[in-house]
Order: sequence, then structure tokens, then C-alpha cells
Amino acid sequence: MRRPQGRGLELARKHIASYLSELDCIRRSSDFLRSSARNTSEHGVDDRTTASGCQPIGFNATLNSRLSAPTPPHAIRTLSWEKAVEYFEKLLDDLDIICSYSLDPLFERVSRFVVQFQKSQPNLVARAHLQVLLVQDGKLYGRDPIFSVISRAAALPKVTKNHDIQKNEYVL
Repeated sequence: MRRPQGRGLELARKHIASYLSELDCIRRSSDFLRSSARNTSEHGVDDRTTASGCQPIGFNATLNSRLSAPTPPHAIRTLSWEKAVEYFEKLLDDLDIICSYSLDPLFERVSRFVVQFQKSQPNLVARAHLQVLLVQDGKLYGRDPIFSVISRAAALPKVTKNHDIQKNEYVL
């Protein structure tokens, strides 16, 4: 998905489909996996927090300790097994929607796709991948400058397309 100008989206869709099938297998065998894991048979179904002093799996509390201001310790909510699988399924579905989008250079269609995509309330990772796909080096899909795409959509005269404002164009 990170290849420039939208290349690699078909390969990403194939990977996403295989990951979704793996998650389905994990979901079907969740009872077995939960019973064979240590200390999760009685706590694996509900959400938990770290208020009990348990360290969450995959989280290092000292990671940003030097970068952030001192704060009192607070509980971190860890997802249950089922909610974690649902979260990853939704993430993969959102990424599949992004990969299935045809790279249409018309501003109206791009904005319509973004609005429709936002209605599904995607998470931060999917939104970030959409932003990286849409805007690369100040250009739509890494091909057309954003200024020219917007000026085409606004039906600006040809004179404004060669204006000096393009030299100062920045997309953050």
C-alpha cells in the first residue's frame, strides 16, 4: 500500500483477503486457543484494565517516559479476545475498501469517496493509509498537483493555473 502512485493495491487486496481468512480461522478456534493460553481462561472474554497491576501484552510502559511529562499512573484498557478480533476484522475491511478504490483524478469523486469512507467510522490506521494514498508529495496519488486538481474542479480559467501561488503550495 505504500508504493507510490497507488501501485501495489491489488497485491495488498490479496494479502488482506488472506489475513481475513486467517482471522476467521482464529475466531472459529478461539475456545481452544483461549483454553491453552496461560492465565486467560478465566479472563479472556471480558475487557480488562491494568489497574490490577498486570502488564498488558505488547505494551511497554517505559516507551515514552523520557518524552512525556510526569503523570500519575493510569489504567490501560485491554480488549477482550473477541473485541480484538473484531477490531482487526474492521481494520482489514477498511483497508480493503481503500485498496479497491479506483484512482480517479476527479476531485468530486475523490471527495465523495472520502465522505462515504468516513461514514463507516474507520480507525486511525485506515484513515492514515487513505491520506498517504491520496496525497503524496503535494500531489493527488503522487501524479497531479493538488492545486491543478482543485482548479479543474472549480473551473478556474487557464491563466490562474500558471500563477505563482503554485510555487508556495504546501500540503500538510
